[in-house]
Amino acid sequence: DYFISIHTNASNSASVSGTEALVYSVPSVAEELGEDILIGLNNATGLKNRGIKVRPGLYVLRKTNMPAVLIELGFISNPSDANLMANNPQLFARGIYNGILDFLDL
Repeated sequence: DYFISIHTNASNSASVSGTEALVYSVPSVAEELGEDILIGLNNATGLKNRGIKVRPGLYVLRKTNMPAVLIELGFISNPSDANLMANNPQLFARGIYNGILDFLDL
């Protein structure tokens, strides 16, 4: 089993853009899953892959008893990212799906 939590990011700067994956620790299975999902998202959406971020303080990552990844699809504070998320959600779904397939070697 794997836990994938899907979110949108925000910044004080409208120019910040891209996808991120938050995990409890590295190295870990969650890190590997997150990397594959980020690659899938980049391929599907063209958004910058901002990489893996370690966030051991997040309850959803700390208390889940399976590899857990929190995916930040893009920045809702960036007009381009927000437009893509609002008008082309299927690209994000496809990117996550392809990342999971790559992770599972399917």
